[in-house]
Amino acid sequence: MKRIVLSALALAILAAPMAQAQAASTRSHEPRIEDQSGRPGASQGHSVRRKVEKHHRYERGQRFTNWKRYEARDWKRHGLRKPGHGQRWIRVGNDYMLITIASGIIAGVIAGR
Repeated sequence: MKRIVLSALALAILAAPMAQAQAASTRSHEPRIEDQSGRPGASQGHSVRRKVEKHHRYERGQRFTNWKRYEARDWKRHGLRKPGHGQRWIRVGNDYMLITIASGIIAGVIAGR
């Protein structure tokens, strides 16, 4: 009796994700509903999905143009070391990058402080 109950339970656990995946794939083919405000799905109380922004991943050795716009002059406050001669710290999003002034090459990256 234990084997039958345990096998049924295991089968139910394994089958549940497959059933959800199948349900999700059929929902994507439904037509979009718009009300008079022009927002898709607003008439049925659905939330509107927002576009996900892709964040660029900066790496050492890449060129970064227009760095003056992002210059971080308070590097001590953020716990960063003093930039060398001809270098500047910049902040893009939540990342700090050490940039060479003359060429715009990234000398170092510190992510998410």
